Amino acid sequence: MKQTATLLFLLIPLLWFGCSKQTVEPEFTGSIEGRVQNSVTGAGIAFAGITTNPGTDAILTDADGQFTITDIPTGNYTVQATKDNFATRTVRVAVNEDRAASAQILLTSEDEDPNNEVIEASVTNFFNTSRNDSSFVEVEFVVSNNSANTNARNFEVYFQIFTAQTTFFEEFEGDSLRIGQQEVGEFTKFIRQFSADSVVVSGTFADDGDS
Repeated sequence: MKQTATLLFLLIPLLWFGCSKQTVEPEFTGSIEGRVQNSVTGAGIAFAGITTNPGTDAILTDADGQFTITDIPTGNYTVQATKDNFATRTVRVAVNEDRAASAQILLTSEDEDPNNEVIEASVTNFFNTSRNDSSFVEVEFVVSNNSANTNARNFEVYFQIFTAQTTFFEEFEGDSLRIGQQEVGEFTKFIRQFSADSVVVSGTFADDGDS
């Protein structure tokens, strides 16, 4: 009898925990709205493939290059655009609760001859910060000289910073970048009281010293 009582005493806590309700944390969601454009003409690129990391829906842009991904968990995402005869590009976006993050992706056609083929730049990460009731975005990026025969005497990289309310612009100037050389850079931009959804490289310029 004693053994039976002891066994029941041990089982009661297990039954109580097994019957108790598990607490489920609420999942906050937002969305991504964007456009895929030709980097030279600015025209929208129709039926470009859009994927994200972490993964969400795989979709195609509409006839004007627009796309929307809805009801996705909040957090940071990499958005990739692919299209036949265009170089694949990615941008990083921050999805916030009940907001649409803006993502502009510029694709360069393999058949076109852009003004500058010496350097290539991409945003590797960005962070929203605040101090004294003002908002800033801290941007990390990398610039590479991919030319086979041209050293850049000096160069410039142009950035667009997208928020839900407006777009900000920033320019980075470098002294030189030799063939095969890579430079890692960063900057901090004041964006009033806004929050950056995405930061993209909108263009580059390189002076090879011949002009």
